[in-house]
Amino acid sequence: MNREIKFKVKIKLNEKGREFYEEESLFVESRIHEVKAIHFESPTNICIADESGDSVITIFKDYCDVFELMQFTGLKDKNGVDIYEGDILRVNESRYDSRVKNKIYEIREVCFRDGRFSIMHSVQDIYESDRIEVIGNIYSNPELLNNKS
Repeated sequence: MNREIKFKVKIKLNEKGREFYEEESLFVESRIHEVKAIHFESPTNICIADESGDSVITIFKDYCDVFELMQFTGLKDKNGVDIYEGDILRVNESRYDSRVKNKIYEIREVCFRDGRFSIMHSVQDIYESDRIEVIGNIYSNPELLNNKS
């Protein structure tokens, strides 16, 4: 299998981190970032693009209260959006049947389980991308899992 290996990261700095990163703190904590490089040393640190996109900011895990890496599954949803671990999907749980007028949709989370990426609590296979749509992630939109529809 040949797939691109990519990560995103959600960061929440601790007090030491806010002091260290100063004015960059708001940017670092403002969104989920694409990871430009990962160094699995002791401690782990990563590089993310700065606001301009022209250079990188190194984030040290010791300066973070939240440091959640999300791995790319290698798949895209029905709209061509990359699917990452921790994404929240709108899943069409109904099979095609001309007698069914209303489709059944469920809101589910992508997880890594038993050596593969899957959709939690779903009979639907994550590889059936024409039936799934990324609508958020567990870090930015946890309320979506509470409002399943």
